[in-house]
Amino acid sequence: MGIFRSFLGLAVVLQLFTSCNGGKSTNPTDSASDSTVGSMPQQPQISASQNVEAKTFEVIDSVGKSHGWGYDLYVDGKKMIHQPIIPAVPGNNSFANASDAQKVGDLAAAKMKTTGSLPTIMVHDLDSLGINHLK
Repeated sequence: MGIFRSFLGLAVVLQLFTSCNGGKSTNPTDSASDSTVGSMPQQPQISASQNVEAKTFEVIDSVGKSHGWGYDLYVDGKKMIHQPIIPAVPGNNSFANASDAQKVGDLAAAKMKTTGSLPTIMVHDLDSLGINHLK
């Protein structure tokens, strides 16, 4: 009877394990045929003829307290990026004012137009714009 209980317990554990991962193998080499493994999501391609603009917004929490400013990037009127925090720096801090958020948003929009893909903002970009990102 003890061996049967051990076997039954092992079977239950294996069933739980396979149901938690959708029955798929956890070995990455076993799922190489899965097209999502190792692939990056496709980035949108922006053409030079498309309109890219930054709009600022106030970051407000669920109780109505303001936490600073962020920006959204729109491509041909469609929101592509929602940026409520200062990019490139650790933490979840918003910009101190709308002007700083607009400067970085405008830079991000210009980079998006130049590269044709999602922009990357670096700490040196913030420094060159005079954005205080240290808290």
